Amino acid sequence: MKYPALLSLLLGTTCPSWAALSIQEIASIPANPAINNTGASDGSTAVATDPTKGSKGQSFDFTTNAQLTGIILQMGSPGTIASLDLAIYAADTNGLPTGAAIYSDSGTLPTSGLSSGDYIQIDFATTQNLNAGKYAIVLSTTDSNTNFKLNKQNGYTAGTLIKKNNSSGNAWEALTNGNDLHFALLGSIDGIVDPPPPTRPTASSGPNVIHILVDDWGWTDSSVAAASEGNISDFYETPNIQRLADMGVSFTWCYAQPNCAPTRAAFMTGQYSARSGNGVYNVSSLSRSGGSRTTYLTAAKQGLDDDSSVDDFINGDENTITLAEAMYNAGYVTAHIGKYHVGSSNASDATFPLNQGLDYNYGGGHKGNPDNYFAQGSPRTFHANVGAELDAYADDYTQSYVDTYIKPYENGNDSDTLVGTQKHITDATADAFEDFVATYPTGDLSGYPFYVQYHFYATHGPLQGRPDLVAKYNAKASLTPPSHDTKSSFAALTESMDQAVGRIIDFLDDPNRDGDNADSIASNTVIFFTADNGGSNPETSNYPLRGAKGMHFEGGIRVPLIVAQPGNIPAAKVSNSLVHTVDFYPTILDFAGATYPDASTHPLDGESLYNHLLDPDNVSRDRSPIFYHFPGYMDSRAFASSAVIKQINGKRYKLIYGYDPYYDPTDQYDQFQLYNLSDDLSETVNLMDYVDVENADDSEDPSSSREYWDYILHKDIANELTYDLNAWLVGADKGPTWNPLYATYKDNFPGLDPELVGQETGPSPRSVTDVPIPNTGGFTVATQSVDTSGNLTLNFASHSGFTYQVQVSDSLDSDSWQNLGSPVLADSNSTQINLLDAAAETASKRFYRVMLVQ
Repeated sequence: MKYPALLSLLLGTTCPSWAALSIQEIASIPANPAINNTGASDGSTAVATDPTKGSKGQSFDFTTNAQLTGIILQMGSPGTIASLDLAIYAADTNGLPTGAAIYSDSGTLPTSGLSSGDYIQIDFATTQNLNAGKYAIVLSTTDSNTNFKLNKQNGYTAGTLIKKNNSSGNAWEALTNGNDLHFALLGSIDGIVDPPPPTRPTASSGPNVIHILVDDWGWTDSSVAAASEGNISDFYETPNIQRLADMGVSFTWCYAQPNCAPTRAAFMTGQYSARSGNGVYNVSSLSRSGGSRTTYLTAAKQGLDDDSSVDDFINGDENTITLAEAMYNAGYVTAHIGKYHVGSSNASDATFPLNQGLDYNYGGGHKGNPDNYFAQGSPRTFHANVGAELDAYADDYTQSYVDTYIKPYENGNDSDTLVGTQKHITDATADAFEDFVATYPTGDLSGYPFYVQYHFYATHGPLQGRPDLVAKYNAKASLTPPSHDTKSSFAALTESMDQAVGRIIDFLDDPNRDGDNADSIASNTVIFFTADNGGSNPETSNYPLRGAKGMHFEGGIRVPLIVAQPGNIPAAKVSNSLVHTVDFYPTILDFAGATYPDASTHPLDGESLYNHLLDPDNVSRDRSPIFYHFPGYMDSRAFASSAVIKQINGKRYKLIYGYDPYYDPTDQYDQFQLYNLSDDLSETVNLMDYVDVENADDSEDPSSSREYWDYILHKDIANELTYDLNAWLVGADKGPTWNPLYATYKDNFPGLDPELVGQETGPSPRSVTDVPIPNTGGFTVATQSVDTSGNLTLNFASHSGFTYQVQVSDSLDSDSWQNLGSPVLADSNSTQINLLDAAAETASKRFYRVMLVQ
């Protein structure tokens, strides 16, 4: 045990009030406290009358007698401050309060001048002489709504944080998640000398890093042409994201996972879902077929278990090093703002930001949506889905606030109409960002760069836009009705998010807002801007992309990406390099000059963008293929499948292999799907449709449709991709952390050997299914003739829109074939070519063939 004595500090709401506590702000921790658990700060916990906030604390037992005179706490966001009550209780074996209070008192918190990071000293009216045993100190309030800092960095193993609130059934509950209060006890413990806390890593000399993540916001949901190859929204306006694109590099081929939690887990780990350190394939569960759809496979169970009482979250063991932990170890102060939702909505507190390497958390929790975008109640708070830390920024809009933070970004909206109305959570996250950056670098944290995960709740449902922007887009739609993006509420969520991006850009350039950018930190800050998946249907349209959130088509996984750092990353550049969410982990570490995790225990699947970003015009980046694996079901959007995206011969192709091609069979669930993304952005033509087992009786198969010709032309490409996909899943070179899950066969799977029921499907095949070429109607030369002068006539089966080339050889050797004449574009199912082969007059023999070339 690190400390021979253990104290429980419980922040509650029900203690009676007496009037003898002396509470004052102090500059620093006095020398030689009885117990010192200060140093690092790891977010905060609320003390309020709101029962959803409840009580938190920490258990402790004395092995010898103690004499306590007071306690020191560090303030989080002050919020509403008034009275504070304190009581000391004996505690049970779990450190939870029992019996009547041994001591109780009350006092008044300083009502002005307190800010996040300040210390307060609470002196007891009399010295409390406590015998060896277990105790609890309880803090409560009847009229405050404030926050106190937490600390897990000291490894305070003598106790654990506890709580009493609605979520614990209003009974005391121990939180075994490594969090403690940031506190010091005044007085003495007989014979005890408290060891100093561990030293925080030395401050990094690297730049500040901000990773901005928009929720459910697709590749075409902006007005930034550079970010989407010109495929911009016909309704939404994003002038500040345009400013960001003008400052840096826009990537037009960036991919994420199909929905929220898997992308966030991939980001935090730098690993695909198939790694044991990640393990998040889908939101909540892989068993989400829904409705009356028949499934022919049993979905895999992700995480530790699908039981709601067990985390299906990124692995929290010591071998899993989250990006936030890596940045902390590199000498950064780390913070999360906004939506977290890395895993299950029912995950334990062990999975919260403060237990994944983040020093501060503003609003992050388990839930995937805020339930309500507007602050409610009195005093104002956000919904319980949102971390309580954002409540400090929940006050109604004032004229001063609007003039300072909203009006500079007006873009056809009337922001004055907001005065006196409820705060929108998007603006609250921007307030939290500015507050954190302005206040954290004090005391021991002075000189440390920051790493911020700024992850918007927008644009996830419910669609509740800020009223001034909703009014703007209602008026815009009435004048010029949009064709694709039609919802004013989604447009308003998008533009309020865009305005928050503008606030970030401007704050970095002038942190104290005095109009003089001498204090600018913009050139020392790298900004990553992207999204967690494609737009959700029907909230927004991803046109011209096929599909939406939850799908492995482009509309579900292709997202915008902009990276900027003035003076270091060149401005207004566009890159078509392939990027996946897992690439951010090594890229951010490279900017920080940080060490990668031990590859034997935490290998990275991502590939850094760093060198390419510094000179995108001259430093190429040929990324290896991007892979997906999904061993389950998600309503009509996804079925058990694996996929690969790769560039071959200058074209980008996607191959999807379906383990259950019979699930809700439509053309979406073909067993082999191959798309030429370079030429078919909307994925309208499956180039392997000819081999589909579930619709092999298609009246147009095989030779009367283009499916046969696509198969002949692209089979080699499909085989290269299936080979790559199989090798990736087998993972022969990926080490012990590679553990892809697989669905298992059910007894209703068509044509299945009964011995395979209950067995895993295993990896996708190494090649595409061979389909016999028909004896009639296939790709054959029907008639041919050549005279002694070399006049050649060929008639052959063809298909309109395909290109053919006649070739000639003297020997049939593989390297002897040469083109004869120019390529011919067919316009029917039979083509005749007339050519002159002058060499035929003197050659002893000539061989001719027709090649399908495009």
